[in-house]
Amino acid sequence: MGMTVHNHSGRVVEIFSRERDTDEAQMAQFREDLKGAVAAATRGGRRMVVVADLRAITVVGPTMANFYIEVMRKDNKDLERSAVLTSSAANATFVMQMERVMRESANPNRRRFETDTALTAWLAEILDDAEMTRIREFLAENAPK
Repeated sequence: MGMTVHNHSGRVVEIFSRERDTDEAQMAQFREDLKGAVAAATRGGRRMVVVADLRAITVVGPTMANFYIEVMRKDNKDLERSAVLTSSAANATFVMQMERVMRESANPNRRRFETDTALTAWLAEILDDAEMTRIREFLAENAPK
């Protein structure tokens, strides 16, 4: 599957996707995986921090865009920050799509970045060393080859 979600460290939820569009079965599986990751990240009343690596995507279909909005809105109450990494080579359509998704998610603590340096600097303001180490590993694992 081209969409994954994990909680490997503290309150960080890691999302990776290379899907331009997807089907109902994949979306259902992602929702289940997300539910588990959010439960782990918010254990004990913590607020989660989401890092989404979407560098492998250049454009999304309307089904996928609406799916992202649905997922983001649902988790607003448990969210401290959400950082979405897109490719600087992404086309203008995808950038506009992601800006719309972020806007319609109705949470000002969501930001889109084009470099992992800017993304990690923003998250380092609130995360501990172990969480930041894991975020750097996650981004390196998914870096474009």
